[in-house]
Amino acid sequence: SVNYVKVASDGVVYLATNSAFISRIKDGYIDNFPVKDGFDVVDINMISENEIGEIWFSSNGNGIFKLLDSTCANISKENGLSSDYCNSLSFDENNNIWVTFNEGLCKINLQDSTYKNYGINYGIVDRFLRSSVGVYN
Repeated sequence: SVNYVKVASDGVVYLATNSAFISRIKDGYIDNFPVKDGFDVVDINMISENEIGEIWFSSNGNGIFKLLDSTCANISKENGLSSDYCNSLSFDENNNIWVTFNEGLCKINLQDSTYKNYGINYGIVDRFLRSSVGVYN
């Protein structure tokens, strides 16, 4: 099933699904890119594009991903996210990624690869940021 559709600034269409691939429709053709080696199914729930045209997506259980040429790079709890169950993601004017979780949110500074997690200790109510909540700039 398709969870999310994103039309990028260049007109390319990206489809988020429950599969091992991210799908791209470009010039009338569909390409499928493996999300991550070793994963049979990744539940992609949101796709976002930053100001320089990079495509990122969030997942339920596997963190976030950046689409590269024909593969994907993964950022997960191992790298500093507070959870691998991500509800949405967006970018601010400084190209920082904001990722929401049920328990809070995380700001990722792509310039210096730092992570700042905001949760209950910052006044965010537990289970406040559910899947229907997005981050908008």
